[in-house]
Amino acid sequence: MAKNLIFISRFNPPTADHVSLISRAVEKFQPDNTHIIVTGYSQARNSKYPFVYHEIEDMFCLEESEILKNNKKENKKLIIRPLKDLYYNTSLWLSNLQNLLALKKEDENYFVRLGKEEDWHSIFDNIVDAYKDFGISTESKSNNFIQDLFSNGPWQSNLNKQVIDYIEYGFIKTNEFIELKKEYEFIKKYKEIWSSAPFPPTFVCTDAIVTCKGKILVVVRKGSPGKGLYALPGGFLNQEESTQDGCLRELKEETRIAVSKEELERNIIESKVFDYPFRSLRGRTITHASHIDLKLDRLPNVKGSDDAEKAKWIDFSFVLNNEDKFFEDHAQIISYFILSK
Repeated sequence: MAKNLIFISRFNPPTADHVSLISRAVEKFQPDNTHIIVTGYSQARNSKYPFVYHEIEDMFCLEESEILKNNKKENKKLIIRPLKDLYYNTSLWLSNLQNLLALKKEDENYFVRLGKEEDWHSIFDNIVDAYKDFGISTESKSNNFIQDLFSNGPWQSNLNKQVIDYIEYGFIKTNEFIELKKEYEFIKKYKEIWSSAPFPPTFVCTDAIVTCKGKILVVVRKGSPGKGLYALPGGFLNQEESTQDGCLRELKEETRIAVSKEELERNIIESKVFDYPFRSLRGRTITHASHIDLKLDRLPNVKGSDDAEKAKWIDFSFVLNNEDKFFEDHAQIISYFILSK
């Protein structure tokens, strides 16, 4: 009967608090296997979560000896695995987690979650036999890390030396860091505009999922946030228009698609609201998405315009294999309409 200790969070990045907590738990439970489940896998890096999975994996490998130093088991293991976020399909998320761990019923399993933002914490009771919450939230320190990292503050204060060196001599010297710093400043100024509002604002957007001949229409974002990422054509709803009118307006503005509004309207086959509370760095942002399936003999001409640097038709398979190149939850929205049917 194996004893498994399972930690789950974004770990973006693994802090000194994370390492200390995991190390203390390892010493207490003496597990055969210590599992680190890194959520958010396959999503594009952004100014809130600047590191991608392989970088987080590297950082944990640098900390492995510290984490396992008090484990007296001979064949002790640190197992690091990625897990996709699925905001709109928690059942599939749960299934993926179960398959990832492949725990046996006779095993002694201890789950520990860190942070309090992700709403998937609420489904833990479905899989946990012995559930331990160590009561440490990393949300505030994680936010301070981001603020300090992009504004020359003391970002090293809650990190161990190995991770500090990894970030300082690697990540900070990359073009990705430079672009994320610009995005951070954009988001900061964006939120300052709304800071005097009497209530926290809720923004309403629209997105168009346009398909034709086995392909889907996407744009490449021109500016922050998400500069250079693929996205659905869409944008903020005007005060005087319906969500459907807003969807078609934004579609025409960003792609110049050579199809009349009337024909686009006739070919709307499904609409759905996507409202995961943390889907956008800009704040509470709800999008009304419409799937338009065009029955044409050839792909209509498109051209990037307005907020879009480019507009192009891509294969469905490209979305499935390149989720890390898509803005916010747009790959998940596409999957809902196209890949899960």
